Amino acid sequence: MHNFPLDHFASELERMKEEHRVDLSALAHIRSAADECKKIEKKWVSETKIDTVSAYNLYHAARNIRIVLEKMERRFLKANELHENPSVVNEAVEVLPDLIELFELISGIKDGDNAHKYVNLVQKKVKMLRKVADGAGMLPTPEEEANTIDRHKYLDQLSKMIEEAGQYTS
Repeated sequence: MHNFPLDHFASELERMKEEHRVDLSALAHIRSAADECKKIEKKWVSETKIDTVSAYNLYHAARNIRIVLEKMERRFLKANELHENPSVVNEAVEVLPDLIELFELISGIKDGDNAHKYVNLVQKKVKMLRKVADGAGMLPTPEEEANTIDRHKYLDQLSKMIEEAGQYTS
């Protein structure tokens, strides 16, 4: 099991739940987890030893974890102002297991040769995370999500995927 900062955040959430208040000092765990996801995103964007589809799916999973974490952080920061204290804690508790499960799955994939074996499972877990996060108000709006996309990187990855798809159909 990978030492993911959200393991610590889970215990902080339980404490906040008991105290019925948001403790912003616990957000350091969210920031640390988001930073870890950025590293994983960079790894799979630059990976050349595996097929682009597998690399993109692993990148996409890390990115989805990160954007949910960033939305969660924004919700916590505005909780008192918007009178969402302690409901934001309960909503974060709903999303946390899916975040941790997906992170542990993708962080355990070290060998690019085996990455393709996990594509379907990763896609299923991303879909579940997005569904749960949306229900809990922790999924960025389409506009917020679009603002997180590096368009040059995205277009580069898309063209590689199209090129690879063409190789399979030829």
